[in-house]
Amino acid sequence: MLELFTKKPIFQGNDEIHQVEVLFKLLGTPTLERWPDVMNLPWYELVKPQQVMPYRFREAFEKYGIYFLILRFLTVP
Repeated sequence: MLELFTKKPIFQGNDEIHQVEVLFKLLGTPTLERWPDVMNLPWYELVKPQQVMPYRFREAFEKYGIYFLILRFLTVP
């Protein structure tokens, strides 16, 4: 739905690693509080960012006026 408003893909990466980076840039780096088993995922140590990235989804898309509707579709804080 956001793609209809922005006229571009929201979570588009060039490959798998870039896709994970795109997700982290918008949704923030997973933390043990939000995702207790994240450290147990295969390959997580190889793809996790070097620095902690903050949650920026709200500030990026709140201007479109449908932010709270989008939250119903995604599992994000």
